[in-house]
Amino acid sequence: MPNTGKPSLDCHLCRQRRVKCDLSRPACQRCIKYGATCPGYRDQQELVFRNSDPSAVKRRKKRKTGAASDSSKTDDDSKALVTLPGFIKERPEPAADSIGSMILYGHVTEHWTAHSIPLLLDVYSAMDFLKNVYHADSRNGPLLWSAHIFTRTYIMNVKNPTHVDNSVYGKTQRELCMYMGKTLRAINRALSTPDGAKRDDILATVWILANYEVLAGTLGRHQPVNTWQLHAKGIYSILKARGSESLYTSVGRTAFWPAFNTVQLQALIVNTSCPAETEEWLGICDKNLFEGEELTLRIAEYIARICHVQAGIMKHLRTGDFRGASDNYMQLRQQLLEAEFAYERYLQTKSPLSTSHADVTIDVYMQNIQCAAVIKSNHLMQMLCNMLTHYAPCPVPLQDLLVHRRYALQRIWESSRVIIDNLPMAMEPLSRTTVLQSPQVLFDAMKLVFPLFLVAHMPTTLQEHKDIAMLALQYIGKEVGIKQALARDGPKMPLPEEARAPLVMDQMAEPPWVSVAPREYTLLGF
Repeated sequence: MPNTGKPSLDCHLCRQRRVKCDLSRPACQRCIKYGATCPGYRDQQELVFRNSDPSAVKRRKKRKTGAASDSSKTDDDSKALVTLPGFIKERPEPAADSIGSMILYGHVTEHWTAHSIPLLLDVYSAMDFLKNVYHADSRNGPLLWSAHIFTRTYIMNVKNPTHVDNSVYGKTQRELCMYMGKTLRAINRALSTPDGAKRDDILATVWILANYEVLAGTLGRHQPVNTWQLHAKGIYSILKARGSESLYTSVGRTAFWPAFNTVQLQALIVNTSCPAETEEWLGICDKNLFEGEELTLRIAEYIARICHVQAGIMKHLRTGDFRGASDNYMQLRQQLLEAEFAYERYLQTKSPLSTSHADVTIDVYMQNIQCAAVIKSNHLMQMLCNMLTHYAPCPVPLQDLLVHRRYALQRIWESSRVIIDNLPMAMEPLSRTTVLQSPQVLFDAMKLVFPLFLVAHMPTTLQEHKDIAMLALQYIGKEVGIKQALARDGPKMPLPEEARAPLVMDQMAEPPWVSVAPREYTLLGF
C-alpha cells in the first residue's frame, strides 16, 4: 500500500544518529567529515510502498542479503594485502574492541578531532616525553593543532576510501592548511616570548610536524621549499635556544634524543656537518649516561663523524675539484675508517643484545640507522675514488684507489644485507596485527623508511636487496599509510662524469649494473 507518511531520505548512519544528511552520492559529506564509512541509502521502493505481503518482503530482503554478501566477498578479495615473501604474514581481522577500530570503523558520534590526541599518543606510545607534554597541556595551542594535522592525515592514508573524489581531497587539504596555519601562528607567538623556545610543547609540536611530512610523503616532491627540512632546522634552532641545561635531567634527555635524531638525519641526507654544538651536547650525555642510552649515544657520535666526512667529500664532488679531492683524499678516508673502527670497538665491549621483544625492536632500529649511515658515506667515498682514478696527478696509485673502492662497495653490500636480514623482525609487528587495530605500528614503520629507501634506491646496492627493500616500502606505503615510502625520486645535483665509474673497471668488485649509475646524484626522495 502507498506510504502516506514522510520517510527520511537520509543515509542509514545519519538516520541512526538523528542528524541532517546532505544526501550526497555515493557517500554523504557528513560521514566523510567524521571519518566514517557511509553505509548508503534506503531502496527507493521502501520510501514509496509498504508491501502488505510479509513473505514478499522476506524474499526481497533475502535476495538483497545474498547480493551484499557476494559484493562484500569481492571487495575483500580486491583489498587483499600484498604478502611479502619471507617476512610478512597474512594479517587477521581487526578485533571488535580495539581502539583503532572504534575510531575508524565504529559508528562515530562526535567529530574526529575528539580522537586526535588519543590516536596520536597511541601511535607514539613509547614516547614518554610526548605523553607527559600532552598530559600537561592538550586543550588548546600548537600541540592540539599539530595533533589534528597528524591524525587527519593518518586517517586519510590508512582508510584510502574509494569514494573520495577531487572535491573531498581538496576539502581535506584546505582543512589541513587551516590547522597548519593555526599551528605555525601559535609557534611564532610562543617563540616571540623570552622563554618560548624552552617550552617542551613547542619542541614537541615541531617534531610532530616533521613526522607529519613523512606521513604525507611531501619530502620528495618538487616544491619551492622542502618543508621537512624547514621543520628539522626549526628543531635545531629550538635545541640551540634551550641550551645544555636540560641535558642534565632525565626529562630533558628524553626530549632531546628524538629531536636531535631528526637534526642528524637531515645532516646525513643533505650531506652537511652536524651542528657546531653536537660535540658539547654529546659530551654532556656521555658524562651523565642514563640507563639504556649508551647505544643511542654511540650511534649519534658515529653519525656526527660520518656527516663531517660526507660534507668534505661532497664539497669536491659538487665543484669537480680534482686537485682539492686529491689533496684531502687520504685524510677523508682515514676519518671514515676511524669512525667505523671506534663504533666497532664499542660493539666488541658490549655483551650480546637482549633477546626480549622490546629491546630487540629498539636495537634493530638503531642498527638500521647505523647501517644506513655506512651505506651513504661509503657510496660517496667510492664516487670520490671513481673521480680520482681519472686524475693522473693524484699521488694515490690507481691500484690503491681501486682497492679502496672495492672496500667501500663491500661495506655497502654488508650493511644493506644487515638491513634486509633485520626485516623479518622489524616487519613482524606490522604483520601480526592490522594497522587499524594497533596504530603503534605506524611509528615502527616510519623508522624503517629511510634505511629501506637507501637500499632500494642507492645505485651501488645489490639488485636482490633492492627488490626486497622495494617490496617492503610498497607494503609500508600502501598498507600502513606512510606515503613517503612510495616516493620515487627527489632533487638532483649534477656531478662530474668521472664520478660515475673508475677509469679502469675492477671486475672483482663490479656487478654489471654498477657501471651504469645515473649521472646525477639523487637525494633519495628526502
